[in-house]
Amino acid sequence: MNESTTKSFMNIAHRGASGHYPENTMLAFRKALEKGFNWIECDVRLTADQQVVVIHDRLVDRTTNATGEVSSFTLTEIKELDAGSWFAEEWAGEQIPTLEELLVLMEKHHARLVIEIKDGINFPEIIEKVLTIVDAAGMKEAVSISSFNWEVLEQVRKLDPEISLSALVLFDPKAEEQYVLRDSGKTRVYNSVDDLLQDCLDRQVDIVCPPADETTSEMVDRLHQHDLLVRVWGLKRLNDKEIEDLLRMGIDGATADYPDQLEEKLREMKIRL
Repeated sequence: MNESTTKSFMNIAHRGASGHYPENTMLAFRKALEKGFNWIECDVRLTADQQVVVIHDRLVDRTTNATGEVSSFTLTEIKELDAGSWFAEEWAGEQIPTLEELLVLMEKHHARLVIEIKDGINFPEIIEKVLTIVDAAGMKEAVSISSFNWEVLEQVRKLDPEISLSALVLFDPKAEEQYVLRDSGKTRVYNSVDDLLQDCLDRQVDIVCPPADETTSEMVDRLHQHDLLVRVWGLKRLNDKEIEDLLRMGIDGATADYPDQLEEKLREMKIRL
């Protein structure tokens, strides 16, 4: 039996329960954990004083009351920003957390965390910093590191041969071979499952993360044949037909802004939670 069929489904709260609360805040993470979701996804970047903070965008503009690049703020300065009121006034005053703060919360709930490293190309020092913080927290077994950049994942694997790696990938069967800019690095747009599989095997990743709308049964089957787990990204508000099709393909997990909606569908289809 393929290992993927024996594991519980990874219903991953994307940036916390980000459909209901301001993304990448302790509020969003805490609410997801309190509702019983034991997989969380977050994004990390470096501040001007080399602290690892949890935020998705290069700029603070979209999710705070300030403007400018994350890397231009010190930790003290970034902690003064309001990361909640953009979503709803009742959440005014929510802060941008540090990775250490999030890991304390995760350990308390015995939960698992996917850490997406953003801009590890321009700031390669973030890779070692993240691994050091995870190790110091005693959370290595509960963490998977993800990125769209092979260079970042290769460096993670070089520094730590054992930690779980999740490869975020782009796929378009109609595309000519091409690369696009993601997180300041060139990211390949795959048009062949064979090429995708080979690159994942060469980089010794554990979880392959294709876009939900380009995932196929052939892709899932081929990756499973090589003991790779398949976790899709790109689920926003749940589309019943899309998720039903994906679940029938046998995917192993998904990141979801609304993990509660996904859980309802998993229970309806009797997928192991």
